[in-house]
Amino acid sequence: MCKHTGWWDELFESFPTTLETLIIPNCYSYDPFWNFRDLREFATSIKRLEIGTPLVDLELLPLHQVISRFPSLTMLTLPVTISWREEGDIGGLSGSPSLDDIAKGSLLEVLTFSRPLLPLGFGFGDAHTMDIELLRAVVTRFPLLQRVNVPNEAVDLADEAEMTKLSEVLEERAPSDKIHSAGIFTYSEGLSR
Repeated sequence: MCKHTGWWDELFESFPTTLETLIIPNCYSYDPFWNFRDLREFATSIKRLEIGTPLVDLELLPLHQVISRFPSLTMLTLPVTISWREEGDIGGLSGSPSLDDIAKGSLLEVLTFSRPLLPLGFGFGDAHTMDIELLRAVVTRFPLLQRVNVPNEAVDLADEAEMTKLSEVLEERAPSDKIHSAGIFTYSEGLSR
């Protein structure tokens, strides 16, 4: 068991039931997030979570571990430098059933990708633009997702037709009073949520 596990369990236990937003503006390291699978506790009151960039810009944030420990999330902001795979799963998006189960049961409605420090990780290969496969995966796997925010510089205009199709899927999920805010949106500075 990781040395960080007890610390996270204690932190989650200390959260009052009224705490709905947790913002971690900067992280020393994403290593502790990889050990979330060993925790006893869940941060069930948190509906909005923002995770900033790590001190070292070569780290990946494990999306599946974060989603699993914050089961009430409806809004999530995280760097594009994420990993969508279980340890030992070389297939990435082909993923394991447990990841599919986590996403399928998720309450996530709004996902915002913030700017990474480097173009690396699952969302960015060797290019400076986001892989359309990442967007397709999150739209497909999160059934309640209605909005995805992506940095302007991360979008490849060659994928515009596919982004339009994915936006239409998100719009179809949205209730009538939220249809105007559903879809895939690009932003530069001053994102309005």
